[in-house]
Amino acid sequence: MKRKNFRLKFQTLSDFQYLIFLTKIFRAFKIDNAFDLTQILVEAFNNAVIHGHEGKKEKWIDIDLNLSPKKTAIRIA
Repeated sequence: MKRKNFRLKFQTLSDFQYLIFLTKIFRAFKIDNAFDLTQILVEAFNNAVIHGHEGKKEKWIDIDLNLSPKKTAIRIA
């Protein structure tokens, strides 16, 4: 399927329970390389929870996904 442009911005708490949701984002949009992008997103999220917030579940994580036919940008803050 040809990829269209889309951008998705949201916040989630720094809690591993949200990994289930994150693993379904790219499949929901029927992205060809959904597995690879999911791995990148999950790894970045894990790093934010473990290293950035030291496991403190009350902290927030900003996620910004910007996909176009030629480029994918994933920003975790």
